[in-house]
Amino acid sequence: EVDAARRDGLRRLAGAGINEIPATGAFDGTLHDGVGTTTSANVPPYHIVRVVRRGFQRGTEILRRAEVITAE
Repeated sequence: EVDAARRDGLRRLAGAGINEIPATGAFDGTLHDGVGTTTSANVPPYHIVRVVRRGFQRGTEILRRAEVITAE
C-alpha cells in the first residue's frame, strides 16, 4: 500500500510537470548533494551507491537536489 501511494504521488507530480531527478551512475553536483561516501568493490569512485532523499525538477529548474551516498 505504501508503494502504491508513492507511485500515485509520483504520477500526480508528473502530471504537474515535476519529475524525479535520476540518481544513478556518476555524481553530478548540479543534480545531487553528496551526503556521504562508502567503499564499494562494485561501484566506481564518484558514482552513486544509494539515494538518501529523492530530488525533483520541473523542466530544467531544480526544486530539490537528490541527496546521495557515493563510492570512494
